Amino acid sequence: MIKPYCELDNNWKLDPINSDEFDGDCLDTNKWFDYAPGWRGRREFIYRKENVSVANGSLLMEARCIPVEQMEAEDRAAGILPHTMPIVKSKNQVLYGYFECCAKGCNAEVRNAFWLYDPLSTDLHAKYSPGNCSEEIDIYEFIGKFKSEQHPDYMLSAAVHRFATPYVEGLVNWVKSDLPDNSKKIPLDYSPADDFHTYSLLWTPFEIVWYFDGKEFHRRANDYFHRPMHVVFDCELARWCGAEIGNFKMEDSPAVHEVQYFRRWTREWK
Repeated sequence: MIKPYCELDNNWKLDPINSDEFDGDCLDTNKWFDYAPGWRGRREFIYRKENVSVANGSLLMEARCIPVEQMEAEDRAAGILPHTMPIVKSKNQVLYGYFECCAKGCNAEVRNAFWLYDPLSTDLHAKYSPGNCSEEIDIYEFIGKFKSEQHPDYMLSAAVHRFATPYVEGLVNWVKSDLPDNSKKIPLDYSPADDFHTYSLLWTPFEIVWYFDGKEFHRRANDYFHRPMHVVFDCELARWCGAEIGNFKMEDSPAVHEVQYFRRWTREWK
């Protein structure tokens, strides 16, 4: 019987439909997109399906630096940088639960992330029109491995965001609600690319709690996060927590963000 890393009472049940052990030889396309519908990436990178695979019991997401000549002409003309990234997004939206994965970050100066977002994906009129909000819960964000020996401190980040619509990923999503206790970063004594760790989130109608290797490190009241969202894993190049985009080079590619499993537990709420 599979048990959660964190202690839950007997009301919680494993949700096999929205969990994945990644024990096949390819991504389960009944559960996941290997791209982000409607979102190609940012100026720093493009998401590509070929950067996602499943092998040896793990989801493998590769961050790549590519020769400029392999880029699409339109992307070069638009000033897109020669990097390709992976993203995996659940086809189902889920509301509340205990979410857990065992993961290891890219061995490169790349941001790795596990998050919940896009409650308006089934109502694009609301998403792309003023007057609504789109929520996001970041279960983890961290830089896998800094390039320089004189690097900034490694940090594990948890956060919530609430963006005013129109919400267009990477383009129009900068107007945020001012939320209390909206983020927390804790220092790590080592690179998240050195070994696997367990990352968990408890999302209930009343509170949101983050865990690292079974230990709570952030908690906040659940004020606005009451709509179903997609589960997402990805890699991004970003100037974040001291990372520099120019430090991801050809010799670092491919760098793999590896997830051994993703599991969701759920329960009924009165």
